Amino acid sequence: MWCNVGFAEKIKSVHGFNYEMLDGYRLLNNWNIKDSMALADVIADDNKKKMLEAISQQFDIREMDILFYRDFGGDNIGITSMTTKSDAVINDTNIKMFCNAQLKMIEDMSKKKVEQYECSLHQNPKTAPWSVFTSYKNVFTRYPTHLYSVEFVHSTNLKKRIVLSLTCGPKYCDKLLPDLHQIVSTITFD
Repeated sequence: MWCNVGFAEKIKSVHGFNYEMLDGYRLLNNWNIKDSMALADVIADDNKKKMLEAISQQFDIREMDILFYRDFGGDNIGITSMTTKSDAVINDTNIKMFCNAQLKMIEDMSKKKVEQYECSLHQNPKTAPWSVFTSYKNVFTRYPTHLYSVEFVHSTNLKKRIVLSLTCGPKYCDKLLPDLHQIVSTITFD
């Protein structure tokens, strides 16, 4: 079932933390995808049906929360997590090395030069041992979109990395980037 609220609602993520979902977003995650797939039969737009089916396949292989902005458009904040072998802490001494490795990985995966790449330590969530903000022109699509992300580790498990990624087009990035930062600032690990 879709969740559309008129105020910030406290959400329990499939990744083991809480956050506040802001007004104007619809939540789709592993817990409600089956109910949402029933909506595919009543959605008139073929592109939206195809997007919902593709997302459903992603839910089969990973845990995700996706916050779609407004009327189920493509602009969204995706929340994923992964377990890593390393429990290294990212800080002032190694942030440049971390950012360079991330950039190389993105360029290797996309086989394209990344434009407008920014990477720096981030202050939220407050209780996370470390957090990194990145931004770049999206090289994984032919549509003019930008990708912003905040990656951090779970406060009780340094090997669990969590990523909140905002994918947005030129029309919505100025509005949605502050939303991404607001959501990250509300994250708690209780």
